[in-house]
Amino acid sequence: MGLFKLLWSGQTNNHYGSDIVIPLYGEGSKEDCVDLQIRSLMYMFRRCDIVNSKPFSSGQQQGRLLEHSSTSKTTLDQLDLGSAKSETEKLDLLYNKAKFDLLFQDDPHRILIDWSKNKFRSLCILSSHPIELKTLPKFDVPNFSFAVLHNDSSEAEYIETLANSDIYTEHLVSVDLEARKKIVKNALALVKGGATRTLTMDERAFIIKYYLNKVAVEVQVERLYRGMALKAEKERGSVTPVTPTLRSPEREEANNKRSGRSPFRSSSPERYKGTERRLNMSPDRFRMGIRTPDRSPERSPERTARSSQNASPTQGPRKMKSSSALLSNSTTSASITISPPSSPTKNKLSKQTSAFNLRLNMNEAPNLAPPVPQEEDIKTQLLSQARIAVRKKIDDEKLALKKLRAANRASRAKNDAAINA
Repeated sequence: MGLFKLLWSGQTNNHYGSDIVIPLYGEGSKEDCVDLQIRSLMYMFRRCDIVNSKPFSSGQQQGRLLEHSSTSKTTLDQLDLGSAKSETEKLDLLYNKAKFDLLFQDDPHRILIDWSKNKFRSLCILSSHPIELKTLPKFDVPNFSFAVLHNDSSEAEYIETLANSDIYTEHLVSVDLEARKKIVKNALALVKGGATRTLTMDERAFIIKYYLNKVAVEVQVERLYRGMALKAEKERGSVTPVTPTLRSPEREEANNKRSGRSPFRSSSPERYKGTERRLNMSPDRFRMGIRTPDRSPERSPERTARSSQNASPTQGPRKMKSSSALLSNSTTSASITISPPSSPTKNKLSKQTSAFNLRLNMNEAPNLAPPVPQEEDIKTQLLSQARIAVRKKIDDEKLALKKLRAANRASRAKNDAAINA
């Protein structure tokens, strides 16, 4: 009974009366007295191991917790404290652990990260200083502490107290101080509506709950956004850009040997032998007066006579003239002058893409990659998707809790009817 006497040693005074009051963990005007809140939270902090709470609630005990009836016994005399019960079980009854668990689980925001830990921190923001205790007790771990925020405090006190509280202090990077202050300002604007007046206890409780829920949602959205952004970055990085690859002849030849491709597809000089032979035999080189090294400058008399015998007697003078003009132009003209087009049709044709222009354009890599979205557009889109996903999850949880409550009420009504029958 040591722990029992320690936590309840001061309960039987005039402030509480002759009976020990069981905490109900109400909010606003229905909250327990501050001294009882402190004792209850100190016990539940150790009993539920709040500091080591899991980041996400499993929800496996949801049905059992919601079946708990709020008709708890409220006085020590009414409790069955027989010797069969252990000291922990007695304290669980005295501090109404079932109601405390229900307070955490019967909330759709319990699916958000670190909800249990930060819901507890919000309960540690008291409405006044205790009467029995001279100072606020301290937890033996960091980032957990009691704070006081009166309902008639100024707006500046509301902003500073909540924004600098322990609520989601481990996620300060996700939601910075300025964003937290803005959330408090929005809550004050919703409650006051621009009027200057003192807030009630219920309005104070609403602001604290609003701040907790909003920060929890923003932390979850930012966490989901970072995961989506990392996934999108990996997907963009896995796509190979469609651009030509320039390689040196030595590297190309080495790749050909490894892949077993024909050497004539490489950049070696063997590839151009056939092309050089065809170039030496082409009429263009003959017209330009270039003599190939493997031919005689003059044709033999035998071939000249044979060619004159095989010449067609019906060859017209016009054809001969064009041939002689071709020879004379190739040997005597130092430059070629091109006259401008003399008609609109020729002018239009001259502006069409030529083979020469196509060869010049081949030196540039084609721009085949799709347009890349701007970084800000991607961020905005991912943030919107993350926010929609979190909101949908909370709405689904609300609907699931509503159905579960209805099923529990029907089950209790059925049991009561069977007992009365």
